[in-house]
Amino acid sequence: MASMHMDAMHNPPHPGQVLADTVLREDGGLSVAEFARQLGIARVTLSRVVNARAAVSTELALRLAKVLGGSAESWLNMQTAYDLWQATHSGRRLSFAVKDWPHARALTVPRDVFEYSAFKITEAPKRAAAHKSREAPTVMKRAARVAKRAASPPRARRRK
Repeated sequence: MASMHMDAMHNPPHPGQVLADTVLREDGGLSVAEFARQLGIARVTLSRVVNARAAVSTELALRLAKVLGGSAESWLNMQTAYDLWQATHSGRRLSFAVKDWPHARALTVPRDVFEYSAFKITEAPKRAAAHKSREAPTVMKRAARVAKRAASPPRARRRK
């Protein structure tokens, strides 16, 4: 299946609108109170989602999948598509850009310093020392401080 570009999609519906059009429809659908009872959530919570005043949470997506069938991922994907479209078409500018942030350069970490699958704090200084970049000394110092704190005994409280 080809992925759809976000600009190509025309204002995706909020998941609450989908619920209103299918499950809660006026011609024989459930009431908000009845459906909220089936989901095991408060009526107000479901009402906020149906009226697009709240997002579908992970927990609600799991409950919807259990009660209606389908997958929780489909509800979360629908919410994400709605949120992304709203964010890109809202006309508001992001409050900052990363390149303008003064500490962005200091937080840049070389890829080979941290391996997400098997990272050990005690190995970070060795890897950073082996790395030939400007960021390596900063990472090495931070990792050494963390390793030192982890190895030292807890400090005793001072009494006044």
